Amino acid sequence: MQSFFSSTEHEHQDTIKEDEDNNQNMFHDEEDEGIAAVFGSIEKDEKENKVKKDKVKEKNKVKKERKRPVAKQAQCPECGDILSSSSALLLHKRAKHQGATYPCTQCDSVYTTMGNLKVHIGSKHEGTKFQCEYCNYQATQKGLLSKHVKSKHL
Repeated sequence: MQSFFSSTEHEHQDTIKEDEDNNQNMFHDEEDEGIAAVFGSIEKDEKENKVKKDKVKEKNKVKKERKRPVAKQAQCPECGDILSSSSALLLHKRAKHQGATYPCTQCDSVYTTMGNLKVHIGSKHEGTKFQCEYCNYQATQKGLLSKHVKSKHL
Protein backbone atom coordinates (compact mmCIF):
# COMPACT_ATOMS: atom_id res chain seq x y z
CA MET A 1 0.00 0.00 0.00
CA GLN A 2 2.78 2.26 0.77
CA SER A 3 4.11 2.02 -2.73
CA PHE A 4 0.71 2.92 -4.19
CA PHE A 5 0.50 6.10 -2.16
CA SER A 6 4.11 6.99 -2.80
CA SER A 7 3.82 6.60 -6.53
CA THR A 8 0.46 8.38 -6.62
CA GLU A 9 1.85 11.08 -4.39
CA HIS A 10 4.84 11.50 -6.69
CA GLU A 11 2.60 11.63 -9.76
CA HIS A 12 0.43 14.19 -8.02
CA GLN A 13 3.49 16.29 -7.11
CA ASP A 14 4.79 16.04 -10.68
CA THR A 15 1.40 17.17 -12.00
CA ILE A 16 1.37 20.13 -9.59
CA LYS A 17 4.92 21.06 -10.64
CA GLU A 18 3.97 20.89 -14.33
CA ASP A 19 0.93 23.11 -13.64
CA GLU A 20 3.12 25.61 -11.79
CA ASP A 21 5.63 25.62 -14.62
CA ASN A 22 2.85 26.17 -17.15
CA ASN A 23 1.37 28.96 -15.06
CA GLN A 24 4.76 30.63 -14.68
CA ASN A 25 5.35 30.38 -18.41
CA MET A 26 1.92 31.84 -19.05
CA PHE A 27 2.58 34.74 -16.66
CA HIS A 28 5.99 35.34 -18.18
CA ASP A 29 4.44 35.39 -21.63
CA GLU A 30 1.80 37.88 -20.46
CA GLU A 31 4.47 39.99 -18.74
CA ASP A 32 6.65 39.85 -21.83
CA GLU A 33 3.72 40.92 -23.98
CA GLY A 34 2.92 43.75 -21.57
CA ILE A 35 6.52 44.87 -21.44
CA ALA A 36 6.80 44.64 -25.20
CA ALA A 37 3.64 46.71 -25.53
CA VAL A 38 5.02 49.36 -23.16
CA PHE A 39 8.40 49.49 -24.91
CA GLY A 40 6.70 49.46 -28.28
CA SER A 41 4.61 52.39 -27.15
CA ILE A 42 7.70 54.23 -25.89
CA GLU A 43 9.54 53.58 -29.15
CA LYS A 44 6.53 54.82 -31.09
CA ASP A 45 6.38 57.99 -28.94
CA GLU A 46 10.12 58.56 -29.44
CA LYS A 47 9.74 58.20 -33.21
CA GLU A 48 6.77 60.60 -33.21
CA ASN A 49 8.73 63.12 -31.11
CA LYS A 50 11.70 62.87 -33.49
CA VAL A 51 9.40 63.46 -36.45
CA LYS A 52 7.89 66.49 -34.68
CA LYS A 53 11.34 67.89 -33.82
CA ASP A 54 12.46 67.39 -37.42
CA LYS A 55 9.36 69.23 -38.65
CA VAL A 56 10.03 72.13 -36.26
CA LYS A 57 13.67 72.29 -37.38
CA GLU A 58 12.59 72.31 -41.02
CA LYS A 59 9.99 75.01 -40.31
CA ASN A 60 12.58 77.16 -38.51
CA LYS A 61 15.02 76.63 -41.38
CA VAL A 62 12.39 77.82 -43.84
CA LYS A 63 11.66 80.84 -41.62
CA LYS A 64 15.34 81.75 -41.55
CA GLU A 65 15.51 81.48 -45.32
CA ARG A 66 12.32 83.54 -45.71
CA LYS A 67 13.50 86.70 -44.01
CA ARG A 68 11.87 89.99 -44.86
CA PRO A 69 11.95 90.88 -48.49
CA VAL A 70 14.96 92.96 -49.39
CA ALA A 71 14.02 96.62 -49.64
CA LYS A 72 14.96 98.44 -52.79
CA GLN A 73 18.08 100.47 -52.39
CA ALA A 74 17.74 104.21 -52.80
CA GLN A 75 20.30 106.69 -54.04
CA CYS A 76 20.53 110.19 -52.65
CA PRO A 77 20.05 112.68 -55.50
CA GLU A 78 22.18 115.28 -53.74
CA CYS A 79 25.36 113.36 -52.89
CA GLY A 80 24.98 110.00 -54.65
CA ASP A 81 25.13 107.90 -51.45
CA ILE A 82 23.35 104.57 -51.82
CA LEU A 83 21.10 103.73 -48.90
CA SER A 84 19.35 100.49 -47.94
CA SER A 85 15.79 101.78 -48.34
CA SER A 86 13.65 104.81 -49.06
CA SER A 87 13.11 105.38 -45.32
CA ALA A 88 16.88 105.33 -44.80
CA LEU A 89 17.15 107.88 -47.61
CA LEU A 90 14.70 110.20 -45.79
CA LEU A 91 16.72 109.98 -42.57
CA HIS A 92 19.92 110.57 -44.55
CA LYS A 93 18.50 113.70 -46.21
CA ARG A 94 17.29 115.15 -42.90
CA ALA A 95 20.59 114.51 -41.13
CA LYS A 96 23.13 115.28 -43.88
CA HIS A 97 21.48 117.80 -46.17
CA GLN A 98 18.80 119.55 -44.12
CA GLY A 99 20.87 119.74 -40.98
CA ALA A 100 18.21 118.16 -38.77
CA THR A 101 19.83 117.32 -35.46
CA TYR A 102 18.53 116.41 -32.07
CA PRO A 103 20.92 117.63 -29.36
CA CYS A 104 20.80 116.25 -25.84
CA THR A 105 19.92 118.93 -23.31
CA GLN A 106 21.96 117.24 -20.59
CA CYS A 107 25.27 116.70 -22.42
CA ASP A 108 27.02 117.51 -25.71
CA SER A 109 25.69 114.51 -27.65
CA VAL A 110 23.83 115.18 -30.91
CA TYR A 111 21.64 112.68 -32.77
CA THR A 112 20.14 112.52 -36.22
CA THR A 113 16.81 111.07 -35.06
CA MET A 114 14.54 111.74 -32.11
CA GLY A 115 14.41 108.00 -31.41
CA ASN A 116 18.17 107.78 -30.99
CA LEU A 117 18.10 110.79 -28.67
CA LYS A 118 15.40 109.14 -26.50
CA VAL A 119 17.45 105.93 -26.24
CA HIS A 120 20.49 108.01 -25.25
CA ILE A 121 18.61 109.92 -22.54
CA GLY A 122 17.07 106.74 -21.13
CA SER A 123 20.31 104.81 -20.97
CA LYS A 124 22.82 107.53 -20.07
CA HIS A 125 20.86 110.03 -17.98
CA GLU A 126 17.86 108.17 -16.55
CA GLY A 127 19.67 104.90 -15.91
CA THR A 128 17.20 102.71 -17.80
CA LYS A 129 18.43 99.11 -17.68
CA PHE A 130 17.00 95.92 -19.11
CA GLN A 131 17.84 92.90 -16.91
CA CYS A 132 18.50 89.48 -18.41
CA GLU A 133 16.25 86.86 -16.82
CA TYR A 134 18.94 84.18 -17.13
CA CYS A 135 22.04 85.93 -15.77
CA ASN A 136 23.30 89.21 -14.30
CA TYR A 137 23.68 90.97 -17.66
CA GLN A 138 22.04 94.38 -17.96
CA ALA A 139 21.54 96.17 -21.25
CA THR A 140 20.88 99.84 -21.90
CA GLN A 141 18.59 99.00 -24.81
CA LYS A 142 15.90 96.37 -25.21
CA GLY A 143 17.31 95.28 -28.58
CA LEU A 144 20.73 94.68 -27.06
CA LEU A 145 19.16 92.48 -24.38
CA SER A 146 17.35 90.46 -27.07
CA LYS A 147 20.64 89.92 -28.93
CA HIS A 148 22.32 88.86 -25.68
CA VAL A 149 19.59 86.33 -24.83
CA LYS A 150 19.64 84.83 -28.32
CA SER A 151 23.40 84.52 -28.45
CA LYS A 152 24.05 83.36 -24.87
CA HIS A 153 20.97 81.49 -23.69
CA LEU A 154 19.07 80.05 -26.68
